[in-house]
Amino acid sequence: MRTFRSLLPLLALLLAFVVGMVVLFQLRLGAGDLFPRYSSHRADPLGTRLLHDSLAQQPGLRVERNLERIEKLGTRPGRTLVMAGMTPQRWAALGTESVNALDAVVRSGGRLVVVFEASMVYETARRLPDMRPRERTPGSGPADTKPAAGPATERRGRNEVGVRKPGAGPEAAPQAGVPGDGSPEGAPVPTAAAPGGKPGAKAGKARSPSADDDGEEDGEPGIEGQPLEFSPEAFARRVDTLDLIERLWGVQLYGRWIMGHEEGALRAAGAPEDFPVHLPWKSCSYFELSKGSPWTVLYTRGTLPVLVEMRHGAGSIVLASDAHVVSNEGLQEKPALGLLSWLVGNSDTVIFDEVHLGLSKDKGLASLARRYGLVPAMLLLVLAGLLYVWRQTVRFIPPPEEREELALEFHPTAGLEALLRRAVPPSRLYETCLAEWRRHARPTDQARLASLPAGRGAQAYNAALAALRRRLPGTPSKQDKTP
Repeated sequence: MRTFRSLLPLLALLLAFVVGMVVLFQLRLGAGDLFPRYSSHRADPLGTRLLHDSLAQQPGLRVERNLERIEKLGTRPGRTLVMAGMTPQRWAALGTESVNALDAVVRSGGRLVVVFEASMVYETARRLPDMRPRERTPGSGPADTKPAAGPATERRGRNEVGVRKPGAGPEAAPQAGVPGDGSPEGAPVPTAAAPGGKPGAKAGKARSPSADDDGEEDGEPGIEGQPLEFSPEAFARRVDTLDLIERLWGVQLYGRWIMGHEEGALRAAGAPEDFPVHLPWKSCSYFELSKGSPWTVLYTRGTLPVLVEMRHGAGSIVLASDAHVVSNEGLQEKPALGLLSWLVGNSDTVIFDEVHLGLSKDKGLASLARRYGLVPAMLLLVLAGLLYVWRQTVRFIPPPEEREELALEFHPTAGLEALLRRAVPPSRLYETCLAEWRRHARPTDQARLASLPAGRGAQAYNAALAALRRRLPGTPSKQDKTP
């Protein structure tokens, strides 16, 4: 019991620490800032949790989060897959398998909604993501910026629309017109304006290429026009993905400086009447639609399409170049309810994809235990451990009563007492002491004891003491004290 009481302060401190950590994690997870941008778990302005929770409260509508690979979604009709926060790098890194899986979902009657993050300003029009292969030779220095020859380089030709060559100045950059923007072919494209509004200002410093060939890029290409470098294998996979998207859906993602950005996006002529006439739109990305493709332009920025829809098989595809319309910030400032209802469509299930943002289902021990029903067994193990600790700290049998023990103290006659106890029996102790005393006593004292009757034990000893007691000078006797 005393051991258990000594452990109480430690247990209280441990409990306070656990409670504090739980509260801290609840605060962080409640805000959602631990998750990527435009994740349905984030409750800050850069998340889509408000849209997720709002749809979850609608009767007859099922809202889910996808944490598995897109290939495992299946082809059940009546579902809307929302991929918010897509970037050009993630778009190219989907892979041909995932693109084919998305195409199968749409053809079977599903609806695909892909919403891109707002991109930064580009000086010239280019296909996104802007990238190039990286050459590596044994014993060489930095990678050469010239693309390697081969099939990947031939397909790269379409990606180099208006890309400035490394080392060239602003005046050397090709200014090719972009089909579909209302400008004649070969007309110059306006350059990006500086923050102060002066055109032709010096652009910012180009971002250095990432050292990871196959990893995700953190941002868009630099304003200077330097493309992102990949290994030849990774470059070929990304080009194959973009070519497959263009072949299946007839669309490409482009980026350029769009004039009149303060106006945002304007509703096109073929859009429904319940759509807002104006939407806040700050992205410099747009979609290049193939000729003859059944795409419908719903919103434009300048003259460039930024929100489009296409019927594909039994389903449909929606692409938007700015995620502000579905973000928590956009829903709080100016919600476009008609547009949001149209994005969901007539589906009975809405799935928010989290895999393209880097989130996936945990394959750890806890998830496997939940999957195979081992949670009760783990709880029993924890209970057994607690019982063992309790058994070691608490006694089932009442402890014996505490008794006061007298500590033996050393005194000068301890040795003599021990010797007497061993050599002299208790019955002869008085006679032995009296015989020893008579050897050195005065005759007068011996005469006093001679008159005493013979005896043994404590009575004889007390009588001898009374006979030998001497009265000190000036000390009254018993007779004097008696009145």
